[in-house]
Amino acid sequence: MSKKPEQFESDRLLYAASLGHAGAVKLLLEAGAQVDSRDKNKSTSLHKAASGGHVDVAKLLLQAEAQVDSRDEFESTPIHKAASGGHVGVVDLLLKKGAQLESKDEIGDTPLHKAASGGHVGVAELLLKAGARVDSRDENKSTPLHKAASGGHVGVVELLLLMKAQVDSREKVGETPLHKASARGHVGVAELLLEAGARVDSKGWSKSTPIHQAASGGHVGVVELLLKAGAQVNNRDRSESTLLHEAASGGHVGVVKLLLGAKVQVDSRDTSESTSLHKAASGGHVDVVELLLEAGAQVDSRDMFESTPLQLAASGGHKGVVELLLYHGAQVDSRDTSESTSLHKTAAGGDVDVAKLLLEAGARVDSRDKVKSTPLHKAASGGHVRVAEVLLKKGAQVDSRDELQGDMLVLLDSSLALGHKWTVRVRLETLRFTRQLQGDMSVLLNFSLRLGHGWAEGMR
Repeated sequence: MSKKPEQFESDRLLYAASLGHAGAVKLLLEAGAQVDSRDKNKSTSLHKAASGGHVDVAKLLLQAEAQVDSRDEFESTPIHKAASGGHVGVVDLLLKKGAQLESKDEIGDTPLHKAASGGHVGVAELLLKAGARVDSRDENKSTPLHKAASGGHVGVVELLLLMKAQVDSREKVGETPLHKASARGHVGVAELLLEAGARVDSKGWSKSTPIHQAASGGHVGVVELLLKAGAQVNNRDRSESTLLHEAASGGHVGVVKLLLGAKVQVDSRDTSESTSLHKAASGGHVDVVELLLEAGAQVDSRDMFESTPLQLAASGGHKGVVELLLYHGAQVDSRDTSESTSLHKTAAGGDVDVAKLLLEAGARVDSRDKVKSTPLHKAASGGHVRVAEVLLKKGAQVDSRDELQGDMLVLLDSSLALGHKWTVRVRLETLRFTRQLQGDMSVLLNFSLRLGHGWAEGMR
């Protein structure tokens, strides 16, 4: 169906309004363009002009009786758009035309929320003078102060506090503006909030305090500020995680140094019985691991699964951490609840350098887990050729059997069937080591040739 002439004019009006072309807008309105026509997002020309800060265009549209509080598909009104963009002139014009101060969009934001989120002091001041509620809440119970604190907007925070915003207002999850500022490392905002009486150890639903948030994010300046303000250094959240757990998990060296200097408990455990050393080792954070060990952390501490930091580092393929833990005396063949050793972990993950380190440190090449699997079983099952080669060179038993997959030859054939074509080569080495009949070798070579392995022709 073709568009009517007036519809073409209306489409042009939306376009002209978005670009701020006042002359074109005037001509289109005179030609009969519908002032409140909408685009596919239900935005009107007034939304477009407000979003772009085009005061002259907005005046023309309002003179043509545009709806001042029309809503788009997100329930935003033109004043939401103008406030979000920091357009003081348009906001002033819309207020004079009766725009609703407390209108809420689909997430419950008022124009003041939008101005606070964007750090627009001038717009926020204008809205507050017009009577906007300083502590209005969105659907998550966030206030404009939460929004400004989260964005690090010092000017807006100062204004809102001056207008008596509640400094410890809480969202649905119990977080205060200080939580928001701390989580994002906004030192200036955190200082303002503390000066206004914010509680330094307020807890959200997870029992996380502002200093937890700062430590987790690696924000040294905020952590230092909060410690000086009296934050408890051994605070725990709902999972019993301490500040040191949070900082170690993220590899935040500066925060870890601060906390150790504040005499935090180095071997405290969370609900999974993990220490900070477990967290740092698991993440591969060499510098943090070194700091913790120097501070007296237990090198072979065990979590709820009996895993040691060495096992976690080996599982993740973190060579530097593995080296450091071994240097500090970590037990190379310690076992977790599944009876797996660090060599099992690294063989399963396929890290050849870590496997070599562990073997050089005396790891048993044929140690068995609960189901009698050896590290070679793990490497073969995962298709890790280089690890398998290292293990074979160290004398790994190629005829070992586990309780799940049988002997190693069966496992290698199973691995081949799964697409691990490298196992043809390892299978050949295995057959050589076990001195299988030449007929077996020929069958395997023929199978390899069918798979397109040209190298097998020469070996045949």
